[in-house]
Amino acid sequence: SSDPLDCSVRVWDYLKGYCVLELKFDGYALKPLSVGFHPSGHMVAVGFEDCVRLYHVCEQDLLCCSELPVKGIVALANDESILVTHSLSDMSFSPSGCFMAVVTGRLVQVFAMYSALHGGHPGRIHILRGHANNITSTCWSEDDRTLW
Repeated sequence: SSDPLDCSVRVWDYLKGYCVLELKFDGYALKPLSVGFHPSGHMVAVGFEDCVRLYHVCEQDLLCCSELPVKGIVALANDESILVTHSLSDMSFSPSGCFMAVVTGRLVQVFAMYSALHGGHPGRIHILRGHANNITSTCWSEDDRTLW
């Protein structure tokens, strides 16, 4: 769970009802807006206004392994770039965990979690645009092929 008021992310043992891990952020610089567990359970994505940070879930800590910018000047695959002005509002992993969708206003940025274009690291592979209004949520099909 995330709480932008106390600027923390917590991992809970919901069966026993207690927090097993807590990560606090500097409230002026970073406020967690969204959080999502990778389907494997070994990684958690924390969404901030301008980026998504990926953390490995360790026994007693969350270790940052990658940061994906989602706001500002964003490079596209065809050597073009666009200016993303809206903050992150939603994100979701695909059921297999191979992809992650990040919503910023009327755009959906799709990241491959293991991208050959990015040396096997997470990287942006598509920007989906064309909505008339801001997107409020996303949902993946069971086979990862469709995003609603």
